Amino acid sequence: MKKIICFIIFLGLINGLLAQKTELVFVSTDIENFWNAYDKITTTKDSVQQYRLLRELYLNKGTDGLKGIIEVRDYSEKEFIDWITQNPKFWNSIRPNTLKVKDIYPKINTNIKKLKKAYPDIKPSTIYFTIGAFRTGGTIQGNKVLIGSELSLADKTTIIDELPGWRQSFYKTQNPLKELPLLCTHEYIHTQQKELVLNLLSMCLYEGVAEFISCKVTNTKSDTPAIEFGKANQKIVVDKFVTDLFVMTNNYNWLWGENRNELKVRDLGYYIGYEICERYYNLSKNKTKAIKELIELDYTDEREVERIANSTKLLPKTLDELYKEYENQRP
Repeated sequence: MKKIICFIIFLGLINGLLAQKTELVFVSTDIENFWNAYDKITTTKDSVQQYRLLRELYLNKGTDGLKGIIEVRDYSEKEFIDWITQNPKFWNSIRPNTLKVKDIYPKINTNIKKLKKAYPDIKPSTIYFTIGAFRTGGTIQGNKVLIGSELSLADKTTIIDELPGWRQSFYKTQNPLKELPLLCTHEYIHTQQKELVLNLLSMCLYEGVAEFISCKVTNTKSDTPAIEFGKANQKIVVDKFVTDLFVMTNNYNWLWGENRNELKVRDLGYYIGYEICERYYNLSKNKTKAIKELIELDYTDEREVERIANSTKLLPKTLDELYKEYENQRP
């Protein structure tokens, strides 16, 4: 009997450890360190002192998340100092939101639990809330979700008139704080995906998988304006996408940049990927299997990527046919 009781206790401990291992972890100490550094930096005009304070009070104390976002976005000390010293109204207005970030943890946790239910093979990740230099609201590095709080914790009370025009547009078209739980779910899915291949279709699918599945499992409408625009203007968007499909220099018209073609809507590649994933999911008899296939898609397997895209019939012809036409039109 004693052996049975000990075995039951042992199983309980193992199950407890496994539960802890898969429990969602949040880290936001970089926010607290940032404000401590900010308060000191803004009391002096001495640039040597400013850089010293930035390093000692913020950068050197940085979590793996802060180190990761600096590395991924190649942030410099000068960028941090310039943003800190030139935008006092912005910083004062966003500060309360950043200090209340823990209030949003339950909503994010609820989303990730829904994701785990839809995709039981999910691997654990940590969500880091940092303050960066205005080039990402959210990204990943390995199994780390990296949130740029200076973008993603803003709301309609955030004062943006000091910021350059190119940066103001994000705050005007989005409501970041409200959108944060979905953003974290989107980025969490990225930590589960295989390495991206840099061709336009794979890039669109990579983002489309994360956006569609995060919306589907949480029953939330996408906050990306490109999705709504694409659905309302499908033929125009698809036709333009086909003309750019094999032209590598045009990728940033579709993802992660300002669209400079006649459509004038950024990130329309999210729509292309989203639409393919949505159609693939709807056509699939086994929805759980479809989610698994999309998340675990191997982008180096061209035939599998083509199979998924071709099966949805979003594009006017198969990818092989489109490529042959493209080759025939080249000088």
